Amino acid sequence: MFFRSLATVLILSISLFSFDKFPQLQQKKEATFDSLVKDYAKSNIEYPGLKAVTLAMMILESGRGKSDLAKKHNNFAGLKYRTSMSKYASKVRYGDGDGDNTWHYCKFDNNKKFIKGFWAFLDRSPYKGWRKKTYSPKAFIEKIAPIYCPYNPKYAKHVLSLIPEAEALLEKHEEPLYKLASAN
Repeated sequence: MFFRSLATVLILSISLFSFDKFPQLQQKKEATFDSLVKDYAKSNIEYPGLKAVTLAMMILESGRGKSDLAKKHNNFAGLKYRTSMSKYASKVRYGDGDGDNTWHYCKFDNNKKFIKGFWAFLDRSPYKGWRKKTYSPKAFIEKIAPIYCPYNPKYAKHVLSLIPEAEALLEKHEEPLYKLASAN
C-alpha cells in the first residue's frame, strides 16, 4: 500500500511540474532551414530583389540548413564573429575540433536576429560599394563573392545556380498579394 501511495504522489508531482516555468530545463530547439525560409520570405528587407540571391548564399553556406553551425547556432551564412556584430549575435567557437580550423563564429538567438545580422555583416567596410550593385542579383553576388569567399573563385557561379531553388522556396512561403491587399 505504501509503494502504491508513493507512486501516486510521484505521478501527480510529475504531472504538475511544468517545463514552461523552468526554461533552462527545456531542450533548445534546433534551428531549421524551413523556419528560416519562412521568416525570410516574410521579412521586410531594404533590397527585396536580393532575397533569392542571398537565400541562395544561405543554401550553399549551410548545406540547406544541415550544417551544425546552422542547426546549433542559427548561423545559416557561415558568418564569422566581429565585435560589430554584438548587437545581433554572440561569439561561439566552432570548427572541425582539431584546433586547426576553429574560429569564432556568430551565434544568433533567432531567425530575426540572423536576418538583421546578415545584412549588418555586409554593411561592414570590406564590402563597401555593394549597394551600388543592387540592380541585379548577378551584379550583387559578383561584387561580394571575392570578399565573402575568397578561396573559391566559382562562389558567385555556385550561388547563381541556386537562385531557382531559392526562388521556389521563397514563393512557397510568401503571402499572395491579394491577401496583403485585403489585410489593409
